[in-house]
Amino acid sequence: MKPTHFLCIPLVTQLSRPGLSAELSALKSYITSADNISIPASAVRPLSTIHLTSGVMSLPEPKDVEEATQVLQSIIPLLPQRPIKISLLGLGTFPGIDPGRAEILFAHPTCLDYDFDALCQRIRHVFEDAGIFDKRGFSLFLHATILNARKTADGGLIDATEILRNYRGHVWMENVPLEEIGICRMGAKKKGGDDEEYLLAASIPLTTSADR
Repeated sequence: MKPTHFLCIPLVTQLSRPGLSAELSALKSYITSADNISIPASAVRPLSTIHLTSGVMSLPEPKDVEEATQVLQSIIPLLPQRPIKISLLGLGTFPGIDPGRAEILFAHPTCLDYDFDALCQRIRHVFEDAGIFDKRGFSLFLHATILNARKTADGGLIDATEILRNYRGHVWMENVPLEEIGICRMGAKKKGGDDEEYLLAASIPLTTSADR
């Protein structure tokens, strides 16, 4: 069945928004002014869409969303008491993709004081065991999409060789506490001006601390 929703960890919070907004604006200026780069500004993802995906699901009926929401609530005992702090670094492409013919460029999430990948794997297993995620689906590969050539007017491939070289060690955001994990609907919606966002069907805090 066609996926309708995904398990989303938003990266744009009140704390991260100003810095990440400035970084994306600087990226747009860079790719549209550099002589050796031909990437349209529309390839840069809107600020409020920046997120991590833990898995996708098909929830065509309201009862399916309710079932997935109950599974989401069930992962609370797995969550840490302390905030999970994430940094976003560099730019990359998926394994095996020729940088000269790329569609998607993403930043790598890193967490120095907590095994965030292991937590996301445990959460995936809960959704798989409940039949919400397809066990035969894609394996976990946490990434934050920064540029997507499919979102441009041409919808074609881009030569990312130079931008990947220049942004190899770039810091998009550093040690920002994550706030929530939720079930989002596929397809970003307009949010004023040039921004877009994915609509949350349900969410829970990503920490169990009483003073989060």
